[in-house]
Parts: sequence; structure tokens; C-alpha cells
Amino acid sequence: MVALSTVGSDACDGVPRCLAFTANRSARDRVRAALALDGRMRCVAPASREHLAISRHGIYSIVIIDLPSLVGDWRQDGLSLIEQWARWERAVVIACGQTEDADEEQTVRMLGAGVYLPGAPLDAAVDVAMRSWLWQTRREIDGLGRLVGGPSAQ
Repeated sequence: MVALSTVGSDACDGVPRCLAFTANRSARDRVRAALALDGRMRCVAPASREHLAISRHGIYSIVIIDLPSLVGDWRQDGLSLIEQWARWERAVVIACGQTEDADEEQTVRMLGAGVYLPGAPLDAAVDVAMRSWLWQTRREIDGLGRLVGGPSAQ
């Protein structure tokens, strides 16, 4: 059984979270390690359908779906995650897809993914995700009328 405190945003510590969904264990480990090294975000990468079901109830700033690694029910779960998280405007939803698969790209875009990366490995998606998340965070701070760079010298 997976402890709830390890998924989503159950612990109210203010640290943003990334949901990375892939069937590739090595990719899951690399994503976790990259985000842990960066230190600005925690990563949830479900390895079982039970963990995925629990993970759906968390709050994430970034959701990355590795479609090429997913088959059968796992693939349907991945598409469902895109649709679920695309509705929440504060999440950056990124789908890694097959190279030159127009049908997949159309489906993913219709479900609402903000970014579709055909043929890109999950590692590249993490880089794009962090840049998108940082840009969105900066935009939100600017929208609040605060200075991003701190107080200006006058």
C-alpha cells in the first residue's frame, strides 16, 4: 500500500509537485533524480495502477505523460490524465508522443495538453516542463503587481 503522504500535495509544505507517468522504470528514476537534484519540485511517478489511482487526488504544477511507453489500460490512463489535468489551468500538461503520429497528436491536443513533444524522451519533457513552470510562476507573480527581481533601486 502506498502512503498518501508520498503523493500529490498531501503534505502542505508549499513545495510544488510533478506527476510523471511512464511505464519505463529507468525514465521514472531519472525524472525523480533530476527534480530532486534541482530541489524546486518533488516528483510523483506512479509505478502501479494502485499508486496512479491515489496520485490522481494530488495537486500538481506539472503533469508529464510518456505515451510511447504506455500500452493497453496504461495508455488509456495516460490519456485520461491529460484530460483531467488540462482542465486545471495552473498545471502545465506535457505529453511525449510517437514520432510523426498525427492521430496521436490530434488526440492529445483535443484532450487539452499544453505541449506535445513527438519523439522526445521523458528527460526532455522535464526540461520543457521546468521552463514552462518557471515562466508561469513568474507571470503569476508579475500579475500580482510584485517585482520579480526584488525591490528596484530608485
